[in-house]
Amino acid sequence: MYGILRQLFEKAGQCIVHLTSSATLTSYKLSQWERVVRITTDDSNAITVTLPPAGLVTLGVFDLKLVVDGGVNATIKDTEGNTVVTFADANDAATLFSNGFEWIILTSTGL
Repeated sequence: MYGILRQLFEKAGQCIVHLTSSATLTSYKLSQWERVVRITTDDSNAITVTLPPAGLVTLGVFDLKLVVDGGVNATIKDTEGNTVVTFADANDAATLFSNGFEWIILTSTGL
């Protein structure tokens, strides 16, 4: 299933991002094209992922998942610093939708 999603997103000009928290990577700002995000946290460095502005990706859908939990959280925020969702355990996931004004959780697992 993941391979099929990857092919569809790449054909649409969108890409998949794999993030691993570390002492040098504790925050990351997604571009409008980075629509599938897989996150790994290590044992001591939480990570904050910032979504692109909702108005930039009107009707955009983003799929985020914490694949490996090293014991710290992965927090997903909007550009204003508001927490949209926090992943605390492996396999926590959310599909987010931009209506052009704000981010809406379409589906979630483990939250």
